[in-house]
Amino acid sequence: MRRFLWLLAALLLAWPAPGQAKLELKLDLEGYYRARWVHVGNVFDTEFMPNTSGVPVTPQKSTDFLVHRVRVVPKLSLGDVASLYVQVDALNNVVWGDNDLATSSSPVFATGTSNTNLLGERIASVEVPRAWLELKLPVGQLRVGRMPSQWGLGLLANDGNGFRNEFDEAYGGSTADRILFATRPIQIFKALRGDRTYKSNLVFAVGYDKIVEEPCEVKNGPIANCTLLSPEELWQRYQEDRTPGSQAFLARPKNDVDQAVLVLLYNAEKIKLVRPDDQLVAGTYIVLRKQRRSFSKEAQPDDVPDKGSFVGIYDAYVKARVTRAYAEGELLAIIGDTTGGVPLPPNSRKDVRLFGGVGRVGYVSPMLDAIFEAGYASGTGDLEGERFTQRPLHPDYGVGLVLYRQVLRERSYQVYSAFNARGFSSQGGVIDSAYIFPRVRFRPPHPKLKGLELIVGVLAAWADKQDDRLFSPTLGGSGRRGKFLGTELDAALKYSFYEDHLRFTFEGGYLVFGEQLRAVDPATGYPVPGDYWARGAWSLQSRIAYVF
Repeated sequence: MRRFLWLLAALLLAWPAPGQAKLELKLDLEGYYRARWVHVGNVFDTEFMPNTSGVPVTPQKSTDFLVHRVRVVPKLSLGDVASLYVQVDALNNVVWGDNDLATSSSPVFATGTSNTNLLGERIASVEVPRAWLELKLPVGQLRVGRMPSQWGLGLLANDGNGFRNEFDEAYGGSTADRILFATRPIQIFKALRGDRTYKSNLVFAVGYDKIVEEPCEVKNGPIANCTLLSPEELWQRYQEDRTPGSQAFLARPKNDVDQAVLVLLYNAEKIKLVRPDDQLVAGTYIVLRKQRRSFSKEAQPDDVPDKGSFVGIYDAYVKARVTRAYAEGELLAIIGDTTGGVPLPPNSRKDVRLFGGVGRVGYVSPMLDAIFEAGYASGTGDLEGERFTQRPLHPDYGVGLVLYRQVLRERSYQVYSAFNARGFSSQGGVIDSAYIFPRVRFRPPHPKLKGLELIVGVLAAWADKQDDRLFSPTLGGSGRRGKFLGTELDAALKYSFYEDHLRFTFEGGYLVFGEQLRAVDPATGYPVPGDYWARGAWSLQSRIAYVF
C-alpha cells in the first residue's frame, strides 16, 4: 500500500505548475426531495418465532407510514482542474409524525416531531455523509475523500443515488473513505506517441480504502453484542472504548481494515456493432481486504489464535445492447478466511465462500421493454458451520416490492435479532435464494402521454440452502418441505412531468406464500407453528419527488 501512496505523490509532483490564465470558480447544485407512503400487510404474520419451540412474538398484520428525504449535492469547480462535491442529507428517511415522546407522553398535547428513521433510531436532522475531491491530472483523474461507490448493477457496491429501482426505493448507499486514481492507459500511450486525438474506452483504476474498526463488546450482563444496545447505552460503551481527548484508539491499528481496489473497464456507451447507438460495457472490480486482528470479542483461553482476515472480492460485469436486443449481468464471489470476522460463533475461524449474481436479457425500444431477470444469493444450512456462505445482495438493489423488500427483510431482522446476530439480516436485499423476475415496461407513444410509464412484473423465488434459523427444512415433523418461497405480482405507474423535474409513482404488489413460508400441518389442518397464518402479503406505495 505504501507503493500506491508513493505513486500518488509522484503523480501530484508531475502536475504542471499553474499558468497565468485565471480559472473560473463555479458552483453547481443538484439533488431532490422525495416523500414516500408505504402500506404493508402480513409481512410477519406469525404468532411464534420461526424454527423455535414456540417462542411467542407479536404478529405484524398491517401498518402504513410515510418517510421523506432532502438530498443536496453542491459541486464547486475550479475550471476543469478540480471539483469538490459535498452531499448533504436532511430528514434522511425520517418517519412522518413520530415525535418519539419528544414533547409529551400524552397524545392529547403532543405537537412536536423528532428525527426517527425507519429502524426506530434517532438521527441528526442534517448529515454530511459524503465529501470528496476530484482532481484532473495529465495522466488521469484522482479522487480523494468519502465518496459513493457504485459498480455494475449494484449487487455489491451500490451508491443508492437517484431513482434507478423499478420498484420501491434505495434507502442507503455504499460509501468509502477512498483514494482512487483512474486513467486510460491506451489513450495515454497514444498521446505519448504524438496522437492526441485518440479516445480510448478502456479505463484502469486503482484505489485504497481505510476502515477503522474498534470492537464494541458488553463485558457484563446478558447482552454480548452491541448491535442490540440502545443509543444511550451504545454511546456510553463508545465513551469507554474511546476516552474523550485521547488518541489512544489511533494507536491500535491491528484491527484496522486495509483495502485495495482494482478496476478494469471497457465502456463504450455508443459503439457501431449494427447501429451507431449500440452499447458495450464490460469489466472487472476486485477488492483485496486485509485485517491483521479480527476478533470481535475479548479473547478467551480456548479461542483459536487470532490470525486476522484476508478476503478477495471478485466481481465481473457486462452490458450489451445490439439494435433492440439487450443483455446485462453481474457475477460476484467473495473468497477468503477469517478469525472472528463473522459474529456467530464469535472468535471462530471460518472459510468465506460467498457467491451471487444477476442476469438479464430482453428486448428494449422507445415504447416497450420486455426483460427476463434471474438472480441468486448463496445461503447456508448452518450459520455456525466452518464455512461462511450466506450474504444478501446489496439492499439497494431492489427486487420486487413485497417478498424481499418487506417479508424477508422483517423476518430476517426478527429471527437474527433473537440471538444477537442482527448483522445477518437482509435489510431488503435478496438473501439465501434464487429467483426469476420477468417484467414489461410500457411507455405510450402519444405526445400528450409523454413521461408516463407502466411496469408489470411477476416474481418467483426458491430458498437456497434453507438456513436453519431463517428457513425451515422440515414440515412440522412430517418430512421435508419444499423450497418455494412464493409468487409475487408487482405493478407500478410512473409519471414524470415538467421536464422530468417532478416524478410521481404509485405501485403495488401481492405475494402468495409458498410452502417454505406457509405450510399446513396435515395432523392439525393449521399452518405449522412459526409459519404465516395468512395466505399472502401485500404492499401499496406511492412517491412524489422534485428533482433539481
